[in-house]
Amino acid sequence: MAAVQTCWTAARGEHARALLALDRAFALEPGPETLYLRGEVLRSAGRYTAAEVAFEGAGQTAESAEQRLAADDQIRVTRRYAALSAGRPEQLGVVERWFAEGGGVPLCRSGSGLPASDAEILEEFVRLARSSGWQFSELRRIDPWNGWTNLAAALELPIGSGPLDPAAIPLVASVRPAIGADEWTQALLMVHGLGRGLVFVLIQPDGDTAADVIGTLDALPGSRPDAALAQLCARHPESRLRGRVLAP
Repeated sequence: MAAVQTCWTAARGEHARALLALDRAFALEPGPETLYLRGEVLRSAGRYTAAEVAFEGAGQTAESAEQRLAADDQIRVTRRYAALSAGRPEQLGVVERWFAEGGGVPLCRSGSGLPASDAEILEEFVRLARSSGWQFSELRRIDPWNGWTNLAAALELPIGSGPLDPAAIPLVASVRPAIGADEWTQALLMVHGLGRGLVFVLIQPDGDTAADVIGTLDALPGSRPDAALAQLCARHPESRLRGRVLAP
């Protein structure tokens, strides 16, 4: 199997060759690993339906719960890519790929002209929250940025502190979280552990997909609000918000 994976790594962009090698490997040694790699090759080629079938097969033949979870996750990734493009993943922009890989909702994408101001990003979040029917019970700030006071006022929310009511639907907000810091980890547990509310980040650091909604990716040039993209991502059945309680 290591040889097959090496072949796939070397043959990125040469999908027919990689698929042939995987078919030969599967004939000799049927197993979930081969099907998983086949799914990756097919998705890279833009063949999303076939890729989903391969990942489903990997899940059905999985030998551990970890393998099944990994296959299920790749099915969701594949469906998100399919919703954004009829072409290959590499043809998408960095923001679209960020959504496809992690399921978080971006408010902006790269554009021309001046980048969006913080106020414009907050306005876009308010529009998305209202159009989506989100009804938070309070805003929880990870940092003391004054903009969160404006956001709370726009959404008519109190700024909460102290122990969280289990019935709350919190909006947890951070300007640019320090990944791995206690405050960030606790915020994720607060929301994702309860399955209620969401985490909003104004500027998303590189290499992290844990936020539910982001204003912009760090260092993205010319980032401008894109309401259509934000709504598509927020309403996608495989987004990070799937199954989340966002209204009483």
